[in-house]
Amino acid sequence: MKIKLFTKAEISKYNPNDVVLKENLIPKAEPENVKNQIINELELGESNKTLVEDIDLTQLAPKKIDWDLKRNIASRLEKLEKKL
Repeated sequence: MKIKLFTKAEISKYNPNDVVLKENLIPKAEPENVKNQIINELELGESNKTLVEDIDLTQLAPKKIDWDLKRNIASRLEKLEKKL
């Protein structure tokens, strides 16, 4: 675990009156322009609509609970059917 050592006080929550403290004041963060990112995401979403329409929902349906049991005993059942 790394411990961050501060060489000077970092102030971000209040506006200090002292000149020395004002030098260590962290500038206010400006919000990023996300307009282009949103437009790109919307364009990608529109192109993905065709992918959603192409997916066959029957292939996404979950398997029955006992599908693996049937698979595991299939060879044994074949042997029994041959005997009968």
